[in-house]
Amino acid sequence: MPLYVADYLRDTRRLTAAEHGAYLLLIMEYWTAGELPDDDRQLARIACMSASEWRKAKPNVEVFFAAGWQHKRINAELAKSAEISSKRSASAKLKGSKNPAIAEQLDTHAGATSQPQSQVTSSLRSERTRASALVAPWIEADRERFWAEFPNKVGKADAMKAFDKASQKTTPDVLFPALNRYAKKTDDRPFCNPATWLNQERWLDQPAATNGTRNHNSQRRSANSDFFAGMSSVAKDIAGHDPTPRDADPEVPLGRVNIEH
Repeated sequence: MPLYVADYLRDTRRLTAAEHGAYLLLIMEYWTAGELPDDDRQLARIACMSASEWRKAKPNVEVFFAAGWQHKRINAELAKSAEISSKRSASAKLKGSKNPAIAEQLDTHAGATSQPQSQVTSSLRSERTRASALVAPWIEADRERFWAEFPNKVGKADAMKAFDKASQKTTPDVLFPALNRYAKKTDDRPFCNPATWLNQERWLDQPAATNGTRNHNSQRRSANSDFFAGMSSVAKDIAGHDPTPRDADPEVPLGRVNIEH
């Protein structure tokens, strides 16, 4: 419990030693329990006084409390302490989720009790806005890694916005291997824009399976080529373009048919 000595002495200068002790014990109980019971017997026990001693000290002590034994100054300190604890807890969680820069910023705000509360809240809101774009296990460096590895570098601003959204749908160990496959594709289709690739969740694309269709077509094209090559050879034989036509009678002039009588 913080004790501001100058303030305390200024406010309690008229108390007796016994009343000082009772008041200090009461505010210490208030700090640890968060409240005081509205019962004279219990208050006397907390103040380490007998019932008669408490009846005598009570009028001078209770002036420092509001109705229901509420203490405005301690309530404010308890709220401040709870806020600092909450921020440090959030900082620890962010450290665990690989966001050390934001965690460090939250630590700074958690210790800055001298700042006006409105300034701390505004600054934290700004940090959360910037930090909320990426989701663990993503880190800031993954943005630049994606841009460096994508083969068609156009529209970086849109790509980064799309990347932030994609980080909420997939993980690095899924996206980057898929990007590597895409960058190494061998078909003649052009690469799409990076924002389009992300918005369409193209990391889910599956490589075309190799089957017998392509081989069959290749074999058919090869057979067709052989057929036309053969026809061309026959045409050359008939036209006399081949100096050594197959199965030709050397005594018969080219282009004539030998008919035996």
